[in-house]
Amino acid sequence: MNNDTDLQRHVLARLELEPKLDTKQIVVSVQDGVVALAGSVETEDDRSMAERTVKLVPGVKGLIDDLRVGNTPDRPRTDAELAAAGASALQWLTTIPPEKVSITVHNAWLRLEGTVECSHQKETIEDLMWHLSGVRGVDNQITVGAPAAARAAVLLTPR
Repeated sequence: MNNDTDLQRHVLARLELEPKLDTKQIVVSVQDGVVALAGSVETEDDRSMAERTVKLVPGVKGLIDDLRVGNTPDRPRTDAELAAAGASALQWLTTIPPEKVSITVHNAWLRLEGTVECSHQKETIEDLMWHLSGVRGVDNQITVGAPAAARAAVLLTPR
């Protein structure tokens, strides 16, 4: 590949060949062989697909991914959409019952409340919420408490 302009053309062509990827909102720039993606895509899968596609183009030395997922600056996610996205994300955590945590959203800030068994679960939930597109902040008020069976065992243990 001769220069950055050729590389940019090849990257754009390769992205457009992906049938599941809508490239209308993706901007590609190249400097010294490093490709920068900007704009927006619909889903995280689309973001991943764009990254994988770019990395397959010969001559790409590096990748900067500045793609936004799901929302655009002129239409950020509403609080209702964020609450629904947070609730949906909780459903995917197999080790934490989703009914143990509640999410309240105000001005794109999420407040998490409830009780989980260990600090790792609390941290996992907070990390998951920060990865939701459009979140401005997370107030993690989840408390950590031993499961009921463990508390009962402690209380019944003879001294």
